[in-house]
Amino acid sequence: IYYILPAAFITRLFHITYPVSGWHSWRQSDTASIARNFMESGHNILYPQINWGGSGTGFVESEFQLYTFLVSLLYEIFGVQDITGRLLSAVFSVMTVYGIYLLVRKLMDERTALWSASIYAILPLNIFYGRAFMPDALMLMCSVYAVYFFSEWLDKNKINYFVIAWLFTSAAILLKLP
Repeated sequence: IYYILPAAFITRLFHITYPVSGWHSWRQSDTASIARNFMESGHNILYPQINWGGSGTGFVESEFQLYTFLVSLLYEIFGVQDITGRLLSAVFSVMTVYGIYLLVRKLMDERTALWSASIYAILPLNIFYGRAFMPDALMLMCSVYAVYFFSEWLDKNKINYFVIAWLFTSAAILLKLP
């Protein structure tokens, strides 16, 4: 796994400095603008704003904006640049690779876990979405860890595993609710 994770991260660096374009460029642009607006408006996670709101306030109803909120905090440190959101997605994507490894190792064996993590790490669409300026990588990471920690709770019957599973499940659901 110690070779798979760095390799997964390196593959997600392909075109990492490119401006937002290509598939789902409209979604990536909206996500970037919401993050920038959070930074400029005081980081109020409950009031996401887009830039195409016309003469209105630009407030938008969308999924829970945890990802854009995290990006806005990073903007405060590193400045407003597309690479910030893309790198955050890449980190979440690599953490998902590790989560898949943990889950499959727990349910199957070490060899199957390594193969599963390796294959997931090199799937082309996973590489693309694993560096896209969108909350999808965070949602997938939360989903995988929700299943893993729920499984841990079932096996060990410790409340802390249940609470962690509940938090990851809640985050995964909130990140994809329209």
